[in-house]
Amino acid sequence: MILIIAPNLEPSLCGVSDYTIELRRLFKNQQKDVFIIALSDAYIENVHSDRFSLRIPRIFKNKYKVKRTVECVQQLQPTEIYFNLVSYGYHEKGFPLYLLKIFKLVKKPIIIIAHELWMGNFKNESIKNKIIGLIQKQLLIKLFRLSNIKYIFVSTDIFKNILKSLGIGAKTLPVFSNIPIHIAHEDQTSNSQAVTFILFGSIAFHLDVQAFIHFILKEFLHKGKFVVINHAGIYRGHINEWESIKKDLSPRGVIFKEYGIVEPNIISKLLQSADYGLTSYMPHFWSKSGSIAAMLAHGLPIISIAKYIPLEQYTTNVELNSRIFQIAIVGGNNFVNSVKKAEKDISYNESIFQKMMEENPIFK
Repeated sequence: MILIIAPNLEPSLCGVSDYTIELRRLFKNQQKDVFIIALSDAYIENVHSDRFSLRIPRIFKNKYKVKRTVECVQQLQPTEIYFNLVSYGYHEKGFPLYLLKIFKLVKKPIIIIAHELWMGNFKNESIKNKIIGLIQKQLLIKLFRLSNIKYIFVSTDIFKNILKSLGIGAKTLPVFSNIPIHIAHEDQTSNSQAVTFILFGSIAFHLDVQAFIHFILKEFLHKGKFVVINHAGIYRGHINEWESIKKDLSPRGVIFKEYGIVEPNIISKLLQSADYGLTSYMPHFWSKSGSIAAMLAHGLPIISIAKYIPLEQYTTNVELNSRIFQIAIVGGNNFVNSVKKAEKDISYNESIFQKMMEENPIFK
């Protein structure tokens, strides 16, 4: 029996939920029994329990969460526990102190999958974030150094470098694609003469608005090409910056289409019909985004329209993805003519899962 702990278990509304559901699928393909505890579920108001999962509402007391988790472990006797770490997922202010108690009471091997670390690592962050980050850092270091933590996976090389500077070892493991490739009999490639972009999911980071507008004008509109930009998924984050892009480009003939939250097969069709993907993540953070993973699995070249953030010393030995391009440097250099779609990779998630199994000492 494998136990997976995550904050939420609501599909399509939470990236970590989608990751957890996919991790369960991949383990079940290996004939493993899997149980999931959603420890602080923001999408429910009452406890939901069945033979596959336990979902505890975020609004419940931490004491109850500790008690039910320990009871589940005692009853199920899992061989190992996979813990999805994202501090704000377990506590609205980012200080899930009760996790320390759970980890100390649970006498089972724990593999941490750290989707995030703590705030305040970079120069441009506010004093408030740096203070919050110091408290989060102290808590997480205590978690990482508990004796039953057998392995730590992080979602980016940046996070691995931060932990390495503290004497904590970790391995980088890119997140899974959160959109399965929809195999259809009809051709999903666009028959339109338009150049089609897709932005999928929330706008997590500030955008380089002017650089993107300049790119669309220079490479497409000034050459007489028709441009369509689709957005699918949750519309949140730095939406004012995206709206300013729309306000500038819409009068110039660029068509913006909003699909909202739709079924994964619809998003897969949109990805397959697009020429380029767009992301608000800097290229250094490519491996922590399920949306980027979905674009890569669907063969799209991806343009990062994020505003550059100084990352200090942590970019040393960071492995970039050759299919992701920074907006500030895509203009010129024959980018449009030289960068094309790749073949779809239907085994994208399986390859990452295999890497997880090879690295995990429990399976060696």
